[in-house]
Amino acid sequence: MSRTKRLSTLWTQHIKRKENEKNEDYKKRKNDFEAYVRNSKEILEVLEKVINNKIREAEKSKEDDYDKASWPYLMADRQGQIRALKYIKETIQL
Repeated sequence: MSRTKRLSTLWTQHIKRKENEKNEDYKKRKNDFEAYVRNSKEILEVLEKVINNKIREAEKSKEDDYDKASWPYLMADRQGQIRALKYIKETIQL
């Protein structure tokens, strides 16, 4: 029996319960959206490849980067970019 990975709540946190909405209707809307995300797996896999390429690109240092007086700021910016890309990558892995 294969188990489906639990979808991060980040995907459904925008779905709020409407006033006077029945609980089962609210759950159905959330479940429908989760199914929509899961059915987008192919697109998310392509996005993951794009992100991986961007991470590799950001991890490469150029020789002239070391000559810049702002090198520490450049590296801090690069590390922040990599951290953000990895966070997105983790979120889209289903």
